[in-house]
Amino acid sequence: MFFSLLVDLSVYNILKSETLTDTRRWGNNEHRDTRDFRKMSFQMDSMPTTSMFITLKNDIIHGCSPDLLRMLALCPADVMRQPLSAIFVNEESNSESKETWVSRLNRNSMVVMLKGNAGNPICAEMTLDTEFQKDDQLCTIYFTPVTGELLQSMRDDIRRHRVGTDVWNVGLFEHHHQDGTIFSSRRMREIYGFPTDREMDFGQFDTAVHPDDRDMEGVRKSHDPNGDGKYENRFRIVKPSGEIRWMHARAQTTFGNVNGERKPLFTTGTMFDITEQHLLKTALEENERKLADILNSLPSVVLGVNSQGGVTQWNKEAETLTGILESDALHRQVTDVFPMLGDHLDNIRKAQQEQISIECARIPWSHSERMSFYNIYITPLHNSNSADVVVRIDDITEQVRFEEMLVHSEKLLSVGGLAAGMAHEINNPLAAVLQNVQVIMNRLAPEHPINVRTAKKVDASLEKMTAYLEARNIPRMLDSIYDAGTRAATIVKNMLGFVRISGKQHLPCNLPELMETTLEMALNDYDLARKTDFRKIKIQRAYAGDVRTVNCDAGKIQQVLLNLIKNAGQALFEAQVSEPRIFIRIQPQKEMVKIEFEDNGPGIPENIARRVFEPFFTTKQVGAGTGLGLSISYFIVVQEHNGQIRVEKGQYGGARFVIELP
Repeated sequence: MFFSLLVDLSVYNILKSETLTDTRRWGNNEHRDTRDFRKMSFQMDSMPTTSMFITLKNDIIHGCSPDLLRMLALCPADVMRQPLSAIFVNEESNSESKETWVSRLNRNSMVVMLKGNAGNPICAEMTLDTEFQKDDQLCTIYFTPVTGELLQSMRDDIRRHRVGTDVWNVGLFEHHHQDGTIFSSRRMREIYGFPTDREMDFGQFDTAVHPDDRDMEGVRKSHDPNGDGKYENRFRIVKPSGEIRWMHARAQTTFGNVNGERKPLFTTGTMFDITEQHLLKTALEENERKLADILNSLPSVVLGVNSQGGVTQWNKEAETLTGILESDALHRQVTDVFPMLGDHLDNIRKAQQEQISIECARIPWSHSERMSFYNIYITPLHNSNSADVVVRIDDITEQVRFEEMLVHSEKLLSVGGLAAGMAHEINNPLAAVLQNVQVIMNRLAPEHPINVRTAKKVDASLEKMTAYLEARNIPRMLDSIYDAGTRAATIVKNMLGFVRISGKQHLPCNLPELMETTLEMALNDYDLARKTDFRKIKIQRAYAGDVRTVNCDAGKIQQVLLNLIKNAGQALFEAQVSEPRIFIRIQPQKEMVKIEFEDNGPGIPENIARRVFEPFFTTKQVGAGTGLGLSISYFIVVQEHNGQIRVEKGQYGGARFVIELP
């Protein structure tokens, strides 16, 4: 019975202290609730003078009435010269001085638990002698056992307090560890979905906790006599209807002496239903995750910049481009973590101040030993009260390179068209020259009868005329003219085939034949001959006999082959190799045909070899090259023919370019 009363009194103390603080924070009508609750301060009715008392001097018991000794089943030696707290169940009161007790007793009488015989506590009211003066050294404290009508009156008062707590949106509970009983407020039972018109046992509350959320370790620590007894946790409960709700519990365990051991007596606490707050928080966190996933999946750099120039957002692409993690970039100055934006701070401030969007196109930025191009978009947050802006940076390097390749291709087409027109114009008089030379040679031949008859008709000696022409090397000159004309006709034919606008259709092509045609074009390339003396380079061929035909655009593949031949010739000439050689190999390899170009020049350094296929990258002097030859070759082989092209170190120390075509 006394422990049950202790539970009720502890509920009152919790309501008056920690629970009230929580309620002021969580309740909707905090001021009204606090005012009303303070009106319910615990007051005991006046009691008659009792013969149970003790006399204190300097916090030490100097006298104890026989009736009090009999009630406590103690002898004078057990209490004399002992501190007042020695007769209380709760040892934590040892730290309270006489002034503290006096201060508390002057405000109200107190209900305390006294140590009874055989460890059974006795509930009693403790009252300070009203004649006691603060400056005196002696004081008398009276004790009156709480029994019968007084106990019922106290329980009624506690119930009134329970009714008051039911208006708050907070559950109150107190669990008594010695007998397992639990007090719960009406709101507590309502939160759990239990009937509100009767008390529930501890097991019903315990089994309602979601199996995955049982914090046994936290509970154990809060019940540890060596700990502070505090407990706080968020967990789910399963109501009898199957509905799952989220709870926030805070509790404090009180310890006392039970049979000579310090053990937990009761745990008091509060329970809040935070389901709506939890769902809202979960939804916000999910939206934040989705937004972060969207930003991190974008191929663009996305930055958030505040009015002070600090970084507030940093996505994965920004990490990749700068090598700086989000955790290291946030809250730092944007120019420190993204130097590229140093030249655009004025645009960022303008966008923040004028709330306008600004675009900066084709911004070059050199990093990691390569030149790239970017578009920068600066957009203010129009629906925000802050001056933050979003900076989006798009890498348009490939787009710029492709556009330049198109421009270069257009130039090549223009030159090709001009060359084709010139070739057509040259082809007509060249054909006349060849035809007439052949006619002259035929009309001077003595074996033709018509030549003999014509010579007799004009009374001329064909034999003497032939001897004269041979003496003057005329036949040999005519042969030379015919050979030169034939070569010129072949060059024109190859030029027309090379500059011809090809369609998208890929046709079977004999690669060795295409290679020979390309080499012949290189031998007659005036610019190549002028700069490299290409005819002095020894070409060593190795064509496998079982090379199959390849479906390709012959004109474009020939463009690739010619570009590699010219690059090799220029490299050998610039290195002044004494015996320049180019090795050309064509051989089948599984489902591919491999073409190798290798020279015995100085080779390509590794740091340059990694970039040779980048558009506009060149090691030549300004004006000596566009830096597009190998990038166009890469585009033709990889993009248009689904092949591969790479550069590696050759066996003779020079560079080896390898092309694989399906």
